[in-house]
Amino acid sequence: MEFTITLPTLAVIILAYYTGRYAYFSFLKYRSGHQRPFDPRYNYRTSSWLDWQRGFEQGQAKIIHKYHLEECCEDKAVLKWIKGYKDLENDLRKI
Repeated sequence: MEFTITLPTLAVIILAYYTGRYAYFSFLKYRSGHQRPFDPRYNYRTSSWLDWQRGFEQGQAKIIHKYHLEECCEDKAVLKWIKGYKDLENDLRKI
């Protein structure tokens, strides 16, 4: 069986890919309660390695602070998050 890719076939494949991609991401935005889910000018922010690392550190800090494991932590970045949580608790107690 011989299969040849012609220019119209390639155009249809590319059009189908981008239409499906638009529909999929619009559906995700619609499900998440986005204000304008079908406007293609509003895209998802791409996450970088630094965003992921910051979220990981924040998650570690929440667990360490919740279970009072501050003395076991050696990571300075995580300790900064823990200090922020303690400051927040102190500020909320003053209110």
